[in-house]
Amino acid sequence: MVDLDHLKEWQVDKLTTAQGFTCEHCGKDQAIYAVSISLREAEKKLFRYPPSHPQFQFLFSKLLKKASGMLERVSL
Repeated sequence: MVDLDHLKEWQVDKLTTAQGFTCEHCGKDQAIYAVSISLREAEKKLFRYPPSHPQFQFLFSKLLKKASGMLERVSL
């Protein structure tokens, strides 16, 4: 079972930080979230709008694509 309140953080490269846990069976770090400076900025832009605003949907889809691509890159 993974404690989501106490995730381990490690630096992937100069701009990217991953958060996750260490697998008890294989001992490898498993990333469940990755963040960069540009991802943080995209989050700030998104939270300026209420969910009912049309711009929110557009920014949310961009943020989701960016976050999933980053997590895919970190997991490899």
